[in-house]
Amino acid sequence: MKCPPLFRLVPVLLFFVPFLCNAQRKNIAADMEYLYTTSRKYPIEKFEREHEQLDGAKVPCIPFREDELYGFVDKASKEWVIMPRFKQVYGVYAEGAIVNERGRYGLVNFKDSFLIPPVFDNVLKEGNLFHGVLSAVDTSVRPEYCSSYTLHVYYNAKGKYLLNARAHDEQSFGVGDTVAWFRYADTFKVYGKSGTLLKRIAYDKRRVFAGMNNGLYAYREMTRDFAGFRWYDTKGKLKHQLWANVSEYKTAWRLSNNVYALVGEEGIRFADTNKVYYPWVVDNGMVFPGYADMYDGLLHEWLHGDGLVPVIDSRNDKMGFIDGKGKLVIPCVYKWLGEFEEGRAAWLDTATYKVGFINKTGKVVMPPTLGAETLEQASLFGRAMRYSEGLCAVSLGKRHEQGSRPVTDYCGYADTTGKVVLVMPDSIIFAGDFSDGLAPVIAKSGGLGFIDKEGQLKIPLKYQAAVEGSYPFPRMVFPVFKKGYAYIKSFKGYIDSTGYEYFSGKRMQDHYDFSH
Repeated sequence: MKCPPLFRLVPVLLFFVPFLCNAQRKNIAADMEYLYTTSRKYPIEKFEREHEQLDGAKVPCIPFREDELYGFVDKASKEWVIMPRFKQVYGVYAEGAIVNERGRYGLVNFKDSFLIPPVFDNVLKEGNLFHGVLSAVDTSVRPEYCSSYTLHVYYNAKGKYLLNARAHDEQSFGVGDTVAWFRYADTFKVYGKSGTLLKRIAYDKRRVFAGMNNGLYAYREMTRDFAGFRWYDTKGKLKHQLWANVSEYKTAWRLSNNVYALVGEEGIRFADTNKVYYPWVVDNGMVFPGYADMYDGLLHEWLHGDGLVPVIDSRNDKMGFIDGKGKLVIPCVYKWLGEFEEGRAAWLDTATYKVGFINKTGKVVMPPTLGAETLEQASLFGRAMRYSEGLCAVSLGKRHEQGSRPVTDYCGYADTTGKVVLVMPDSIIFAGDFSDGLAPVIAKSGGLGFIDKEGQLKIPLKYQAAVEGSYPFPRMVFPVFKKGYAYIKSFKGYIDSTGYEYFSGKRMQDHYDFSH
């Protein structure tokens, strides 16, 4: 199936809106037509997408790259299901795959039919929904508002249209969310996941909508007798309020009866209804400052994840963790704390400069016995010091070689007691985390391969590590297996746990390239 050229609007629109009523069809068609007729005057900024690692247990097909184009092969037979024609494949799911065809994104199923047409600047999977994004320009809005806007279009997992909304600002459906809101000019609209418009809110500078929190509508308010945040139910009844400097914070989260998280440009602070500000904060120790949306998203992800949020005590610059209710469960007494993985987080003992591990109650489950050289290596490669499948990759200091050869680092793995149970040979300078019983290793030559838990090389040192992200957040990325398959970014294709390659042709990332 070939994608129609972008300037041929009629077939695109007919395919794009098969489930809309006449009024919705007219609105979407107008947006689409305006977008494409103005795209020559207003070039659309390219979205760079990172590939999402597929789950081998959930997908029936694997993308196969042949030279610079992608198709799909059946997971069991390795026979072609869709011949190569896509520029990129960005995410593969049970329903289908997000693909880039002729510069546009859509969702194709494994019968080679588009569930979501390839007409978007971006398509994202959010829970059980798919979210299409279009950039556009509207010169009819009042001068104080930006003429460029984003059109957000949502579908269910079967490709059925649910809703569309123009937006200058928005909060989409995230982890645990059942609602999303969109601001266009001076009007906010709140939608449910079924596509129902739940509420329309007019902008009021004294009472500004600040998002949704646990089913309540949050507002930044400033009156003669109050300045702060207030939360209302769906009928407009006041449920909670918090005094705060509303000019300093974008939004607030109610964590418990008495604890709130205030999200601003410089980070997150915590306070209670007695106007007491707690000393622990989330600041640029976790994220670069000046990104309120990023802080908001991180807090949301943490609270809906393992329920622990890393914080720094502003008085002593030491780290700890709070739970999802804002209670400090691990005191801020650590100069450095890692992230939790398999129920453990690394901590640095500054007296011995050794690393140990604590559990989620703060109890030491492994005393500080591992050398802190691992922290330096982890930082260099953008990784955390953590356990994976019962083993932790560690640096073992310097190995003094004989003759004229230089001193080199060497590495290995420690078990959960801190005992080093696997030491890599001189030729290996980096060892990564285990997944599906395999771990990536890098040789002095620069080649990347995979070892098993006995230290045996199972997949040859024929690949390379790569870079992902974008300025100012670039980072090294190392392949991991997920139910039998690992994505090799430097070759922009998959291998399975036997080393079978789902690509042919040259290496794709031969220069500093963030894309895909």
